[in-house]
Amino acid sequence: MAVDASGAACTRAAMTLDGQNVLRPGMTAQGWFTDDDQNVEASEIVEVGVDGSPLPLTPSTLGVAQSLIGPVDPRDILDITVESVLALSPLSLPESLKAELDAGRAFRFAYCYRAEPEPPTAFILANSEGIFALIGRRTETAWMTKEQAATDHSGTDDDDLDFEMV
Repeated sequence: MAVDASGAACTRAAMTLDGQNVLRPGMTAQGWFTDDDQNVEASEIVEVGVDGSPLPLTPSTLGVAQSLIGPVDPRDILDITVESVLALSPLSLPESLKAELDAGRAFRFAYCYRAEPEPPTAFILANSEGIFALIGRRTETAWMTKEQAATDHSGTDDDDLDFEMV
């Protein structure tokens, strides 16, 4: 939970692109609609695979103790797109884990806020400011070397330059 300097709970807000308005929770919403403009409740939406069958859900891990995996290579953290950063205040912490975190080591653990087919990845780490969990999804990066030729993935074999695109 995010809190201000006096300990009061903070709420998430967004600013409009023009910077003129602050939007607080409840001021906007996302909706799902059928082709005939009928509202679909979020609980009715099911993710499906390429064959059209529902994907199995990973259950929420909230309130369920999770094992730590690691220490992990810190470069593994660089392979995720971070969606959330949680500042942790542990009620208790084993001395062995505290020593590992203080030494700069990181650990991975299962984190799934709500049931979903592909849950994010979570890492726990620490610095002089505290203990944190980084929650994100794995990012696949295609690295190139200068010895490799660039590959065109546009799906066209047309070598002509279209000046209307310029």
